[in-house]
Amino acid sequence: MSAQAIFLDIGGIILEINWRRTVEALGIFDRAKQDQMWSVLGSAKIHFELERGNATPDEFFSFVRSELRLSAETPLEFAWNKLILGTLPNVEQIFDRYAGKVPLYALSNTNLPHYDYFMNQFPVMKRFDRIMTSFELGHRKPDAEIYLSAAAQVGLPPSSIVFIDDSPANVDAAEKLGFRSFHSVNSVPATLEILQRQFSL
Repeated sequence: MSAQAIFLDIGGIILEINWRRTVEALGIFDRAKQDQMWSVLGSAKIHFELERGNATPDEFFSFVRSELRLSAETPLEFAWNKLILGTLPNVEQIFDRYAGKVPLYALSNTNLPHYDYFMNQFPVMKRFDRIMTSFELGHRKPDAEIYLSAAAQVGLPPSSIVFIDDSPANVDAAEKLGFRSFHSVNSVPATLEILQRQFSL
């Protein structure tokens, strides 16, 4: 079966992400302390539940305040969104080439504060035919359920979907389910090269 649709991750494929910007916004500049803080935030169960839509932003931020002993005045949502640096250089080329010709979807592990932020800040995000998020689907990559649910929602078998992600674990999980799965990190030219091999436009 020929390729019929594109699933793109957001962070590392469309947007540049750097978690250190979040901890810097909290006033932490020592690298060792940054690593320690992010190991708490990034791997906390409530973080994953936030991305699955099972915890609210208020519950997550309350956990962060308590765990890191932050004051009530600390601008947590501002700091949380600082990890999104902006769009990757020339990312519009992906949409210029494929939008309107091949169904173009995002499939991302993300949470409501980040979603609201990037949808408001970066107009290119509105060029997707649809953005499918972990917090809406109730699962996060590399859970098999998120891939299968996304494919079902667009009405296509995995074998007809080109999936590109910046995480090798996510790529491997999708490949095992039959997706045309590829790895790319912070490189629009690399992503375009993958797509050009899959679609003859």
